[in-house]
Amino acid sequence: MLLQALPLHGTVLPPPDPIPVRCGRACVEKTPARRISGIWINYFEGSVFIEGAQRIEDTRNRRDAPWFEIDDRTEVPRDFRRFYDRAYRVTLDGWRSPIVPKPDIGGGYGHMGYWHGQILADRIVSIEDVGSADLPE
Repeated sequence: MLLQALPLHGTVLPPPDPIPVRCGRACVEKTPARRISGIWINYFEGSVFIEGAQRIEDTRNRRDAPWFEIDDRTEVPRDFRRFYDRAYRVTLDGWRSPIVPKPDIGGGYGHMGYWHGQILADRIVSIEDVGSADLPE
């Protein structure tokens, strides 16, 4: 049954899948690698990174946030488990793609190509679960 295949809120996700872009890291234009810190929000069909944010409250109304990607080449802490609907304070070594002004379906980054930009982690330096991704009104 299809519903049995869908993870429930708060369930542990499997290890990261390979990067879901047309041809992987090699053909995605990117800026030079650097140290980046901020808040990662991991939703079902959504993964965004708000650079410079320290608290989940700092992420409110950030519709311009880039897609955040951890792929099969990203070095992650051995004990890290990611969950849907969670926010994480992250420091990483990685890079950012250039901005796509008006992505249409498949023309940008992330799920269905709707994100204007992407941050891809080469290495997770530190990560801390900071709570539910659901912001109080």
